[in-house]
Amino acid sequence: DVETLIRGMAALPDHTLVLLSRIADRRKSELAALARKHGAKIQFENGVSEDQYHAWLCRSKALVTASRDAGFGIPVIEAMERGTPVVMNDLEIFREIGGEAGLRFAVKDHGGFANQVMQLSDPAIWERHSKLSLDQAKKFSWEASAKKLLDVCERLTA
Repeated sequence: DVETLIRGMAALPDHTLVLLSRIADRRKSELAALARKHGAKIQFENGVSEDQYHAWLCRSKALVTASRDAGFGIPVIEAMERGTPVVMNDLEIFREIGGEAGLRFAVKDHGGFANQVMQLSDPAIWERHSKLSLDQAKKFSWEASAKKLLDVCERLTA
């Protein structure tokens, strides 16, 4: 739900929403028009390499997502393991993954999104959520996920 993020960016004139994913020209035009309408600053990267993606995570104030239907939320964990705070829709999966570290807002609540990002302008709050993110990310690993999957498979074949 990029539209919610763009609408929220109108209240964040000192911030730029950077969209990293590939995007069709028509969709880019739609989003750019919405940004102009709301006075939001956005930047389209139209796809980045893995190294570029990780560099963006490290230098960003936050990873933001308004996804209404997330699978597991790997980008959330990738941001947290770099100490980058996360601002995300209040979905069950994001509550599970983000824990205390995640700043959440209601689905389609562009004002709530903007308020959460504004909180991170306070260096003490940013630092707190950065540290919480690092701690939360330690709860996840590919090794632990593989072990859980193996355990389920073994129970099913027993």
